[in-house]
Amino acid sequence: AFNLFINQKALEEILKGSDPIDIAYTSSSLGEITYRSFIEPSNILQSIDFLAPSKALGYFFTPPEIAFLMADKILSPKDKDINILDPSAGYGSLLAAALITAKNKGATLRSVSAIEIDKFTSKNLDRVLKRIAQLLEIETKIYVINTDGIEYLSEGLGRLFGHSDKYHKIIMNPPYGRVKFLKSFLTNKETRTSDSKFSLEEQEKTIRVKIESLVERLDILSKELGFDNNVREYSKLFVALSLSNLMPNGQMSVISPSTWLGDKESYNVRKLIIDNTYLDQVLLFPEDSGLFETVNQHTAVSIFSKQTKDSFEVISGYDLPSKLGSINKIYYSNLRATDPKLLKIPKHNS
Repeated sequence: AFNLFINQKALEEILKGSDPIDIAYTSSSLGEITYRSFIEPSNILQSIDFLAPSKALGYFFTPPEIAFLMADKILSPKDKDINILDPSAGYGSLLAAALITAKNKGATLRSVSAIEIDKFTSKNLDRVLKRIAQLLEIETKIYVINTDGIEYLSEGLGRLFGHSDKYHKIIMNPPYGRVKFLKSFLTNKETRTSDSKFSLEEQEKTIRVKIESLVERLDILSKELGFDNNVREYSKLFVALSLSNLMPNGQMSVISPSTWLGDKESYNVRKLIIDNTYLDQVLLFPEDSGLFETVNQHTAVSIFSKQTKDSFEVISGYDLPSKLGSINKIYYSNLRATDPKLLKIPKHNS
């Protein structure tokens, strides 16, 4: 509660600023810190790092340079009267980048929709986005919806193949990780927790019940998506479900772990994407690129569109400052012919 109080006081000061970029990324950084570093009320100079809430709520905010890259990839001066969605919005760093990019390019946004599961964060998100739109002098409708992103996106099922769709553009940094319970969630030094009201055994039992219910729900969604196997990793489900909410000719920009390009669990997601030629480009960042302070793994920005195409690009070793990397052009027909069983997307030139 003390962290939330400090958050509100800090956000009030941030929103008094006049620089949209500074407001967007200072507030996003504030949101991540609020759920990661807990301040001791009796000694405000002391804080305890506790990553579990950040991991549970997906609070790993997207760095500004990545957010603007992602927005730039899907917005152009030709975009007029469009709508855009972030189904895992957090404090809105990606949508802020979209608003600023649209302003700079002369694109016009009819509406901006943000889905955020945390009630406290969704209220702050609404304030941040409206303040940025005000400063940019953009007349657009801001919709912040406090709900589960997977629940919201699953309403779009049945529209995977170009029927009555919702959004022209989707941009997201979805939560990632397999749905499972680990005892280290309660005892690991990085994610340490203590609760005087409940024993570790009681906490473990409660969490296990929630996890089992969630696994059952995700397995049902996998079947509704037409998948042969169950997908229990958040980012992959977010990608598949988001495609169901994308209009024909719509575009989507996603940052996520790059494992979906070749791991076994992602086969059904890859098949959906490859069968429908949804993929335009993948930008692969080195593991040591340090994009996220508390994450150390291979990361990719993937650009999708609901447009027919015969090939896509994989750019490995992508360097942000130079915007250069090793380009591998891959033809959909060749991929289907050479690896029909797994459809693994090669990360480098063979």
